[in-house]
Amino acid sequence: MAKNNPVPWRKNEDLDNYAVATNVPVWIGGKKVIADRVVKTACPHNCYDTCGLLAYVKDEKVIKIEGDPDHPITRGHLCLKGYANVQKINSPDRVK
Repeated sequence: MAKNNPVPWRKNEDLDNYAVATNVPVWIGGKKVIADRVVKTACPHNCYDTCGLLAYVKDEKVIKIEGDPDHPITRGHLCLKGYANVQKINSPDRVK
């Protein structure tokens, strides 16, 4: 691991924009979609555990969010607020 890259999933020269994987198949509404990349992030709500999230991105838009199985507390589980982040992020009423 490089000295300037202490967190292994941060920036990887083989991947772009802090992605942990690229061209990942994901099922949304019964349809298979190929996400351009998967990005590790954290839930923005003020809960005690700050759940780890995996955000699936296609055409610079978050299309699906799942819990991060590597998170030490939640281990891939999310509450409904966590799953609802997709609607919040993509809302037409969101302040830009």
